[in-house]
Amino acid sequence: MANSDTPTYPNIYYLATPYSHPEEAIRQKRADAAHISAIRLKRAGIEVFSPIINNYFFSFVKDMDTSFETWESYDLKMIKLLDGVLVLMLAGWQESIGVRAEIEFALKNGIEVRYVDPVTHTILEKHNG
Repeated sequence: MANSDTPTYPNIYYLATPYSHPEEAIRQKRADAAHISAIRLKRAGIEVFSPIINNYFFSFVKDMDTSFETWESYDLKMIKLLDGVLVLMLAGWQESIGVRAEIEFALKNGIEVRYVDPVTHTILEKHNG
């Protein structure tokens, strides 16, 4: 049992977001959406780690590969360290190689996966469809 001097920490969730796309404008839109969602969730008292926000500026480095394959081991390690996965259901999330791999990894490791509506930022227990 923790004593009163022991700090308590909130759960922190991995925010899975599609990012890769051949069109730069789509990638930018997805990065912006991840940022907005992280802010809205934080304001609601939900702590998130967003790999898109954390690693976004690497996309401006010449010859830096930003594909999921480059970041896969880092992303999956972060999922293991955090308390669950929140999937931001932006257009393309179901087709995203990275998001699908992150969901599959979490479920195989008994890590909670829930879904975030990209408009209301409401957390849904399950995705229907």
